[in-house]
Amino acid sequence: MSGQVLYRKHRPQSFNELIGQEHIKNILIESIKKGAFSHAYLFSGPRGTGKTTTARLMSKALNCVNFATKSDVCNECESCLLINGGSAIDIIEMDAASNRGIEEIRTLKENVNFLPNTLKYKIYIIDEVHMLTKEAFNALLKTLEEPPAHVIFIMATTEPQKLPMTILSRVQRYDFSLGNEEEVVTKLKAIVEKEEIKYEEDALKVIYKYSGGSFRDAESLLAKVINNLAAKALLDKVFVSKTLGLIEEDLLENFVKAIYVKNSADALDQLENINTTVSDLAFFITQLIGYLQELLVATVKDSAKAEFDKAFVISAIQEMIRAKSEIRFFDNKKLLIQMAIVNLTGRGEGEAAGVHRKDEGPKDPDSEQGGGKKGKTEIKNEESRMKS
Repeated sequence: MSGQVLYRKHRPQSFNELIGQEHIKNILIESIKKGAFSHAYLFSGPRGTGKTTTARLMSKALNCVNFATKSDVCNECESCLLINGGSAIDIIEMDAASNRGIEEIRTLKENVNFLPNTLKYKIYIIDEVHMLTKEAFNALLKTLEEPPAHVIFIMATTEPQKLPMTILSRVQRYDFSLGNEEEVVTKLKAIVEKEEIKYEEDALKVIYKYSGGSFRDAESLLAKVINNLAAKALLDKVFVSKTLGLIEEDLLENFVKAIYVKNSADALDQLENINTTVSDLAFFITQLIGYLQELLVATVKDSAKAEFDKAFVISAIQEMIRAKSEIRFFDNKKLLIQMAIVNLTGRGEGEAAGVHRKDEGPKDPDSEQGGGKKGKTEIKNEESRMKS
């Protein structure tokens, strides 16, 4: 069973089954019941937080004949059955990442004026809407300004800042957030119980930790674990850690310690060992960031007992986040981590070794480089500080 199959198999078919985003869900339900809904919506937020799923549920709710009395879709009326079966041609889904040009929007503009074929409302769901071209946005704007009464737009995006203000001003915007531990674990519980799998809750908490709060990522990780689970076996924490290739915490601690004491050779050697034990260095970075996050919280709460100072932990998190953002575009994943190690172990006061800040002004004529005494004085002070 692939992550995609598991995700589709257990996709919520009603608002009652939708976990997370409670405030958004409640607002949408009440507005549909009262008939006070908008002609255009924008669902924004990180990937895997339920934007498209909520858009599909809303499409069903707007056309369900029993929604006002049930406060949820009935999944029994003709409209619900058509939508559930995937044969409702009045629900049009567009992926703006692959249909981003003006021609696609022009086709949309031509079709919006036609009445729905079978449903009450014609719904356009535009995923990753920020990917549309400038010309396509301009064409879409004209439709949003004077939409037909039977048409509703629901747009989803992970990058709302890329949308023109002219579009943002004509939609009702709802910001989706990542799930917390309780929400994601509740979702995972529902899946494993439907799959009739025996489990320990701690195992599901491990999956949540490395999902980053993304429901879809959590389901993908769960699918990977289930695929490797023997029939009628217990889904426990040890099995999850082994299947996902998690690094033991003491190895993460030793790796961070080597970087902290600026022992780049030791840190690079440890990376070589880690590379032979894990199947995905990108996932290793995710684990490392999670570990550093825990260190940061511990450092802030009790700096006196902290093993690492806050500035170092923050620098390490920033460096690893940068490596993570670049790693999917680069084949040599190990090199990116090696560069991060060298940057951190060679880091001086607020900057990487050999790299000057962009805002650094011209050299002081009194500095050592300028032939003055200021640089020499600072060096002597530094030598005295190190000896003490």
